[in-house]
Amino acid sequence: MKGKRMFMVTRSALFALVFVLAAAGCSSVSSSSTADDSSWESRLARATTFEEGRQMYEYAPRGSEVQKAAKKKFEVILTPRLAAATTLEEVRKVYLDAPYGSGVQKAAVEKLEAILKPRLAAATTLEEVRGMYLDAPYGSGVQKAVVEKMLSLATTFEEVARVYRYAPEGSEVKKAAVEKLEAILTPILVAATTLEEVRRVYAYAPYGSGVQKAALEKLEAILTPILAAATTREKVLEVYWGAPDGSKVRKAAAEKLGAIRHNTK
Repeated sequence: MKGKRMFMVTRSALFALVFVLAAAGCSSVSSSSTADDSSWESRLARATTFEEGRQMYEYAPRGSEVQKAAKKKFEVILTPRLAAATTLEEVRKVYLDAPYGSGVQKAAVEKLEAILKPRLAAATTLEEVRGMYLDAPYGSGVQKAVVEKMLSLATTFEEVARVYRYAPEGSEVKKAAVEKLEAILTPILVAATTLEEVRRVYAYAPYGSGVQKAALEKLEAILTPILAAATTREKVLEVYWGAPDGSKVRKAAAEKLGAIRHNTK
């Protein structure tokens, strides 16, 4: 009986100790969290330079109140910089440094467009216009205008293909680039007689375009008799790897490879 009483007393003491330690831990965490918040706030209050403002915005806990406050302070620091900026490089630097979607970034976009529009209008060579594509804010009206002018100046396959890559998906300029590429590639495809020449047109043609489909048909017309005449595994493999992925002739080559493998067992 005495032993049982001692056990109960000991267990109660242990529970009490655990409770005290847990309470102390919670208090410590709370104090630590409060101290961390206080540390961020004090650092933000001391931040006055561009570098200090940027570091506070970048390193503050994401989505926290202190990051929101840091964003506002960083904008306050950047705004006079933008106002004083006169060159393309200076304005672009503010644009790149500004928090995404912030008021100062939008203002920088407007200032960049004001600088670039007259330059774009005066540009006469593809090289001049191409340089503006990288300077223009992503997705801006002036960037779209740059791509359109690039296409109007592009004459060679390489130049038009570059515009095709730059143009936003689904845009009118992308569709126009496809048409221009097809106009360039179609006579090349007509004149192509070798497997390598036709394969090159197929590889360069815009995906799903009419000229790519025509190149696929011409590739299959060249490869089908080669496959029919192939008797060794190596020759069939050449056709298999030379045929476009998913094409009829590649499937036929795969079947022939399977038959060869079966017959050699």
